[in-house]
Amino acid sequence: MEKSVRFVFILFVCAFPTDIVSRRHGHRSKSHGNKIVGGYDTTIQDFPYQAYLLLQKGSDYYQCGGSIISDSYILTAAHCLSGVSKVFARVGSTDADSGGTQYKSTHFKAHPKYNPGTLDYDVGLIHFSNKINLDGENAKAIQLAESGSSVPPDTTLTVSGWGATSENGDVSPTLMAVQVPTVSTEECNNSYGDITVRMICAGVPEGGKDSCQGDSGGPAVGDGPIQLGIVSFGVGCARPGYPGVYSNVSALRNWIRKNSGIYHQQMVAVGGIPDTIWIVVSMEKLFCIIFILWSCAFLGDVESSVPDNSTKRFHDDHYIVGGYNVTIQEFPYQAYLLLKKGRQYYQCGGSIISNRYILTAAHCLTRVSKVIARVGSSEADSGGTQYTSREFKIHPRYDRSTFDYDVGYVRFENIFIDEVNTAIVTLAESGTRVRPGTYLTVTGWGATEEDGDTSENLMAVQVPVVSNARCRQSYDTITSRMICAGDEEGGRDSCGGDSGGPGVTDDRVQRAIVSNGIGCARPGIPGVYTNVASVREWIRRNTGV
Repeated sequence: MEKSVRFVFILFVCAFPTDIVSRRHGHRSKSHGNKIVGGYDTTIQDFPYQAYLLLQKGSDYYQCGGSIISDSYILTAAHCLSGVSKVFARVGSTDADSGGTQYKSTHFKAHPKYNPGTLDYDVGLIHFSNKINLDGENAKAIQLAESGSSVPPDTTLTVSGWGATSENGDVSPTLMAVQVPTVSTEECNNSYGDITVRMICAGVPEGGKDSCQGDSGGPAVGDGPIQLGIVSFGVGCARPGYPGVYSNVSALRNWIRKNSGIYHQQMVAVGGIPDTIWIVVSMEKLFCIIFILWSCAFLGDVESSVPDNSTKRFHDDHYIVGGYNVTIQEFPYQAYLLLKKGRQYYQCGGSIISNRYILTAAHCLTRVSKVIARVGSSEADSGGTQYTSREFKIHPRYDRSTFDYDVGYVRFENIFIDEVNTAIVTLAESGTRVRPGTYLTVTGWGATEEDGDTSENLMAVQVPVVSNARCRQSYDTITSRMICAGDEEGGRDSCGGDSGGPGVTDDRVQRAIVSNGIGCARPGIPGVYTNVASVREWIRRNTGV
C-alpha cells in the first residue's frame, strides 16, 4: 500500500491528438468523459437499458456508459476497457452514484481488431456471473441492430448517459439524453478523414448538441428502440462542423453474437464459469453451446504518475507491503475512502474518530468534490455501510510540496458505531512523543508492492519508528509534524492507496496518519507519517474530538 504524496492523475487524453477524445470518463473524440451537451434530463424508466460503469484502471477510477443486452452482458466501447482490472455496473437508477443495483465483473473483452489509434472496431463486452435482474421497468435489455442493416443520413439517434454538459465540464449526477441526426460517411470524413464502415457519425452542423466525456460506451438508439450505435469519439464536444462518432452496431453485430450468444433477446447466459470458458445457451436453438475462450490479454496496470522521487505514488490497487491479512473486527476504526476529483475517483484510507468525523490526510482531500466512505467491512468493495459527504476540511497550513501539516477530516451526518465492526479510535494527546523503536501498526487496502495493485481485503503491517534525525538522511523536508517508520533493510511499509490511513501503537492509540515516502518498502528509506500529537489541537478545535 504505497503512500501517495502527490497525486498526478493519468489523463487518457494524452495518448491521442490534442482535441480528439474518446468519450470515456474525462475523454471524448479520442479521449474520455462528461454529460450530454444540449440535451435534457430524463429517467431510467425512459432508458431502462442504460448502465453506468465505474472502471478501475491501476490506481484510477473513471466512468463510461453501457447498454444491457441480456441478463449476463453489458455492451460498451473497447476503449473503456483498455487496461481495466475491474468493472462496477449500476443499473436501474437515474442517479450515477446511488439507487438501482450494482454488479461487479472482472470478465470483459474488447474486439480483437480494436485499434486505439483510429478507434476502429471500438466495441467490447462485459460478462456478469451474477445475473442482472431485468424487471422490465428499471432494467431491461435493448434490441440490437441486425447485421447488414443500414443507418441512412438524417436518422435520429437518441443518446443517453451521465457525461459532461459542456466540453471539459463535470459529469452529470443524473441521467441525460440528447437527439442528434446521423450524417453521411462522406460528410463525416470532411471532419475526420478516417471514418470506416464500423462507424456512424451524428450531430447538427451548427453544433450545440452531442454526447461528451463520460458518455463513452453508452447507447445510441433509433426507433423501436433499437441500438444502432455506441458512443466512441469526436473532436471536443458539440463543436460546429464536428459530428460525434459512434461504433456501428450493425457492422459489429456478428462479433457481438459470437461472443455473447445474443441472437435475440430471449438468449439466456448460464454459467459465469471462471477463468477461460463462458457457456451461453440459446433458447431458440436448442442447447446450442458456444464455448468462448477468454484470450484477450489485458494491458498492464496503470498507476498515477509521481512528479519526482521525493513522493510516493498513489495506487488504488495493492495491499500493505510485507504485511498480513486482517479483519475489520481487529481494526474497526478503519475506513475505506473513495474520493471524486473532477472526472476521476481514487482511494485513500481514514480512521473513525467520532460518529460524525473520519480523519485522513490533507493530500487525499485536495480539490475533491465528494467522499464516499465504507466502514464496517474487511472488503474495499462490499459489505459494511457506505456514507457520502461533501463536507471536509484540510489543515490551513498544509504544504503540498513538503506535505507538512498533512491532515484533514471528513464530516458525516451520523456513522453507526456498533463497537464490533465500527468503533472510534483514541487519538494521541497533544505534546506526546513517539520514541524511536516504537512499533506502529498501519492498516489499509493499498498495494503489496511498489507499483502494484491495491488489495480487495484489509491488510496490516508493523513498522518501527525511526528518529527524525535518521529520517532526514533520506528526506530534507522532515518537520516536527512528521513521524518516520520503516525497517532499515526494507520490505515492510505502507504503500499506494494507504494514504490517510491510521498508524496505531500497541495501546490502540492513533499516533500517525499515512502521508508520503519514496517508493514502498525500499531499504534505508522509511515511510513518512503525519504526527497526530502535533496536529491534535487543530483536530480538537475543528471537530470537538
